[in-house]
Amino acid sequence: MAKNGGTPRRPRYPMPAFIRLALTREALMDAYKFQAFLSAERLHWWITRAIREETRAKRLKQMLDE
Repeated sequence: MAKNGGTPRRPRYPMPAFIRLALTREALMDAYKFQAFLSAERLHWWITRAIREETRAKRLKQMLDE
């Protein structure tokens, strides 16, 4: 049970360093923070689960462009 008496929360998936660096470099961190919590976690999962480095880079670029 959560401390506030509500539903229990699962731990937040930490943002990978390379995503944080890209968002900071492109000055998009503020825009990124406006996304819903689950949306951000899905993006992390989608990018980091790519097997090839080229695919990971392509997905990161797509996220930054959107």
